[in-house]
Amino acid sequence: MPIILLGLALLAAFVYGVVQLYLKVAAAYGAIAGTAAVVALLAALTALAVRWLQRYRAIHGKRVNGERVLALTGDWGSLRLDAERKNGVLEMNGRRVVLIFADIGEARAVAADGKWHIALTLHHHTPADWKIPVADGSTANRWSKIFTLAAAQKL
Repeated sequence: MPIILLGLALLAAFVYGVVQLYLKVAAAYGAIAGTAAVVALLAALTALAVRWLQRYRAIHGKRVNGERVLALTGDWGSLRLDAERKNGVLEMNGRRVVLIFADIGEARAVAADGKWHIALTLHHHTPADWKIPVADGSTANRWSKIFTLAAAQKL
């Protein structure tokens, strides 16, 4: 119940702030400027919310058939992590490794010879070290963060 009241109080404060913004700007510059200020504020807040949602989905995945899955594929093979079940499958160079998030030791984005890859260390697997090729540095950093969150059981 207190959370609902807090949410209602925040909503009321937001509406009050928007009304005050309109009144101040409209008094100084006219009704059109007041309306434009409110529209600009709402557009900026919407853009921030959309950007946050995109970043959240990029790291935490999106639901597909009730599963929260992150996938990476290439001519080298594929990687699929299931954030709900806390496991994953890595298929690379004809080998298939089924892993749980507790097996992840370390993941780093590494650039070598102008190409990016993720240096992944898995506990209790042979081989323990894997080099997963990715397209660019931002993808390597993203997957490094995903593996770090998975290892900490926070994905």
